[in-house]
Amino acid sequence: MDQWKPFKKQEIALLSNCFETLYGGARGGGKTDAGMAKVLYWKDNPKFRALVIRKNYTDLKDWRDRALRMYQSSGGRSSEGDIVFPSGAKVVLGHLKDANAYIKYQGHEYHYMLIEELTQVPSEELYLKLVSSCRSTESDLKPQVFCTSNPGGVGHSWVKKRFIDPASHGEVFNDPDSGRTRVFIPATVDDNPVLQENDPDYVKFLESLPPDLKAQWRYGSWANQRVKGAIFLDDVRQAQAENRVSKLSILEHLPVLTAWDLGINNLQVVWFYQVRGDEIRVIDCEQGDNMKFTDWIKVLADKDYRYGTVVLPHDGNKRSPDSLRSFRNYLEEADYTVRIIARTKDKTRDIQIARSLFPRCKFDEEKCSEGLDALSQHRREWDEEKQTYRRTPLHDWTSNYADAFEAMAVSLIEDKPKDDYDEAVQDFINPKPVIRPQASGIIAKPSQDFYEEQREMLEFVNSGK
Repeated sequence: MDQWKPFKKQEIALLSNCFETLYGGARGGGKTDAGMAKVLYWKDNPKFRALVIRKNYTDLKDWRDRALRMYQSSGGRSSEGDIVFPSGAKVVLGHLKDANAYIKYQGHEYHYMLIEELTQVPSEELYLKLVSSCRSTESDLKPQVFCTSNPGGVGHSWVKKRFIDPASHGEVFNDPDSGRTRVFIPATVDDNPVLQENDPDYVKFLESLPPDLKAQWRYGSWANQRVKGAIFLDDVRQAQAENRVSKLSILEHLPVLTAWDLGINNLQVVWFYQVRGDEIRVIDCEQGDNMKFTDWIKVLADKDYRYGTVVLPHDGNKRSPDSLRSFRNYLEEADYTVRIIARTKDKTRDIQIARSLFPRCKFDEEKCSEGLDALSQHRREWDEEKQTYRRTPLHDWTSNYADAFEAMAVSLIEDKPKDDYDEAVQDFINPKPVIRPQASGIIAKPSQDFYEEQREMLEFVNSGK
């Protein structure tokens, strides 16, 4: 191909010295070429290693073929699925459909990491797992992450919070926690003179799109987008509009209850909440990837909460192959009070129960941020053949958050025979006090105020409101 030259916006992005650069935001802004071209800065350094990430193998193959055309004049060639230059500089290619895609590169050292279509990465935590491998022990190779993306996609919310919201477009943001810098450099088709000249009808196509899609693709709008088939999105937005997502304090006289989705060999999620009268205070949310039961016991202890009942799904009784003990066994050995809820027979009913309790929920805006993002994006599965939504939700990374949240709701208003119900509720909200080790000492017998609050909770649960 002819020697490639960047246009103005691409040049600005290529000259960025930030650790993280997000470039693009709209269709036709020259994102892919910019990400490819940045590799050429280090092509003559034999120690240089880059990692390119795409959504799937098909996308990755398309990127490789296009990159080889750009790199041809520099001697870049394909080698065992990757790209190498005459100097020994190497570009490793990977995609997110790989098994353990987010952790397979841990322990590696990549000086440049290119992540195409960043909003295809579901969560910020998974993104951070990827970029943890972008580092350098070479003084002449400064590590950099270069991302491209359009608005929309499963990762829209976290990408917007990380790159779009902290600073004005083009302004460098210094992360106070990591000490590293990042920047968002927007580009649209208006910035791409080559595309406008060679394919003027593409601009007309973008102009003809429906309003929401036009805002994203033509102008790169990062305004909150509606997820099609979303289940809890309206509930989350209503909570935000009513200021029920804010900084929440821990009510020391109330126990912290927990509701779990274990996701054995998958993502595990737990919601932490307190109940005061008819108010459900969701104070925290944690997720872990393939964590051991013993690791979770430590997570609970390190939080230094005073715990009430631990609500587990039906597989809380499932034994671990390595220890032949269930999570319930581990918890009860650590003196936690455990309740197992039955396997659901009606997913729609569980969702309705959770939505019915949503107006009573308050959420801590910081600790529940990722959990609320997951609930916002949890959606029904689309049946392509029947052109309608299935009754069952789509099973993806958001499912674990939703299942744990539904377990919390079901545990509060689960139907039981009346004679047994009061006793079950009493055992649930007011377990026998125990003395057990904690991060800050021991838990003593609850005060009288504690029992007063529990009576309020009992009235709430019995009311069936």
